[in-house]
Amino acid sequence: MTTESETPGATEPGAEPRETTGDTPDLQAEMDAFIEGAAGVFGNLKEIFLKSKDEVARGAQLGKVRIDVFQLRKDREHFLQRLGEEAYELLRAGQLSHPDLEKPFAKVIDLDERIVAVEAEVERLAAEQLEAREAVKAAANDAEDADGAAADPS
Repeated sequence: MTTESETPGATEPGAEPRETTGDTPDLQAEMDAFIEGAAGVFGNLKEIFLKSKDEVARGAQLGKVRIDVFQLRKDREHFLQRLGEEAYELLRAGQLSHPDLEKPFAKVIDLDERIVAVEAEVERLAAEQLEAREAVKAAANDAEDADGAAADPS
């Protein structure tokens, strides 16, 4: 029998010698293989982590750029609307005239007139509804008064 301290590659001074048999694999070789395997796994994990980190950074950058494009389009839409409103006001005031603007301008004027008419209809219907509610309330009060008078024979 041999001891670990007698086994080639055993390097710990002062370690208790253990008995090994001739058919037991070299412990140092097993440890080296384990460490090498672990290092390979950790190396792979590190590589995966770094790639993931890069993917997340690229994804965040892409998201930010998409938000920037969305905001630029919203800003453009806002300013086009303001431009249209300014052009509309200038057309109404007679300070702007262009043949390509005549039909859209006439359509907006027509829509404005229709809006005024529909809003007047809303006001009329709301007033009628209020009158009807008040009439129902008055009728209910009259009925209560009549019931109270019929129940009190004094």
